[in-house]
Amino acid sequence: MSLREIPLRIFEWFSRRAALREARAALAGVGDKREAAARQARLLFEVAEETSAPGEDLPQGSRQAAALSLYRQATEWARQASRAGTGDANPPGGQAAPGTLDAGDDDVARARAAAEPLIRELDAPRLRIERLLIQRWSRLALLGAAALLLVIGGRILTLGPDLAAGRPFRLSSRWSGFDACVARNGCNGLAYYTETEDNPWVEIDLGAPRRVRRIDVLNRDNGAADQATPLVAELSTDRAAWTEVARSDRNFGSWKASFPARTARFVRLRVPRRSVLHLQSIAVR
Repeated sequence: MSLREIPLRIFEWFSRRAALREARAALAGVGDKREAAARQARLLFEVAEETSAPGEDLPQGSRQAAALSLYRQATEWARQASRAGTGDANPPGGQAAPGTLDAGDDDVARARAAAEPLIRELDAPRLRIERLLIQRWSRLALLGAAALLLVIGGRILTLGPDLAAGRPFRLSSRWSGFDACVARNGCNGLAYYTETEDNPWVEIDLGAPRRVRRIDVLNRDNGAADQATPLVAELSTDRAAWTEVARSDRNFGSWKASFPARTARFVRLRVPRRSVLHLQSIAVR
């Protein structure tokens, strides 16, 4: 196999285009009269199935005898449909065995066993196309899932881990009603909530100096989101000297602050005015 053939083979494995073309060509080669005979065989077989194991009450009579006759007729129609160059679309005279009221379950079973493989053979072209289409879409779905996983994995690798996950934090103050608010499930998932004060802030200790290049902030979403505006992001290595690395002067639901990577142990978000700071989450990368 040459290198030029490899992409074509891969494309064919996913699309099943050539196999589908061959299967459809085989199905298209079935003549109208032959297809009419095949339809009659399928109909008789299905009626025989329902007669031998009915889901509802049938008129009085021998179900075995009726099923036997139907299976035999289905067999003859299937044989006629399988012959090349079928001519007459009427039932083959004299070929269908007459029914008998002495038919038993064994007779019905033998007739069914003779008809079933012939019916399956008639349905083989359509079933092959159905299988090929299932293969195509399942393989394309597999390809799509793999691509999605690659995108997600690539994004995770690109963003890196959340350095703030599970790390201790400090607040400039803690709202006195926060515990009761959480207990009543009325804080809407807020993780940080200060009193009203000048320059409210939250500070996260990363545990050791780390390279930081992005901070993702999720604001409260049940009103008063403007209380976190403006919002300043600052970094420090010793809690004494702070460097502003990003600032949002607009109201936001979520804010992704990216900046040139810097080494820091402490990350602080601050509102440089008199306000309340209440946020849902902070991720540091």
